[in-house]
Amino acid sequence: MRENLKPSENIRAEIADFPRGFEPFNGDGILVPEDNNASLFRDIFLRTDKDLQEYCNDYMFRIGYTREESIITKDYSYFKGNSPVLLVAHLDKVYPHPVDSLFINREDNYIIGALQDMPYQLGADDRAGVYAIMLILKKGFRPYVLFTLDEEVGELGALKAGHEIDSPDVRYMIEFDRANRLDCVFYNDQNQEFINYVEGFGFRSAEGSNTDIKQLAHLWNISGVNLSCGYYDAHKQFSDRLYLWKLIDNIQRVEEMLKKLPENTFRPEF
Repeated sequence: MRENLKPSENIRAEIADFPRGFEPFNGDGILVPEDNNASLFRDIFLRTDKDLQEYCNDYMFRIGYTREESIITKDYSYFKGNSPVLLVAHLDKVYPHPVDSLFINREDNYIIGALQDMPYQLGADDRAGVYAIMLILKKGFRPYVLFTLDEEVGELGALKAGHEIDSPDVRYMIEFDRANRLDCVFYNDQNQEFINYVEGFGFRSAEGSNTDIKQLAHLWNISGVNLSCGYYDAHKQFSDRLYLWKLIDNIQRVEEMLKKLPENTFRPEF
């Protein structure tokens, strides 16, 4: 599928003309209806933060993660897997209300959210990351998983998890919480072997400020990377949008990473 070439200001002008050029999004042409992925997408994007945490907890237990090897608090949900990689996403979004409907622009193939028939922050940062993890789990992978809350106000859930949970026995950590198409962000970790490993799957190093794995890498002494989810204008109330095909492309890259694990744990070099 083609890369988006239209400037952001043009996209924002399209969204300002809503609902012209948009139609309700039900997954047609992007998601496979028989896999129920469109329903999963709506389930994730149309919930409050706390409701989403309950939904994710139920989902994880339903597919085989055990309560005995999970830690659930008001700040995070942690699930021990059998594949030695930790996948991380945060459940909170900047604006408090979830959208109540989803729309797609077919010309440029991006999704936006709406609340009471007006464009509103989709919350792809980081509902797209949650969706990515769920799709990976649906393929049968069973990595360690951490869902956090309050990332947007200082990575508070991750900090509590980092202090309260023993360092997991994993090779590295992946967070799905980055804008754009192919970014990989290491937050001053200079472990070149880890950087080469991640870039070997088609990602390109970029700079970033903060996210959960930056805190966790320091607390647990495990290298982590933040990967692009295909969203843009994440914290803008009306132009937050997701190019779902870009996210799915990166999900496939991560699935390949999970099939080609290193023998030893990558340790950060700050």
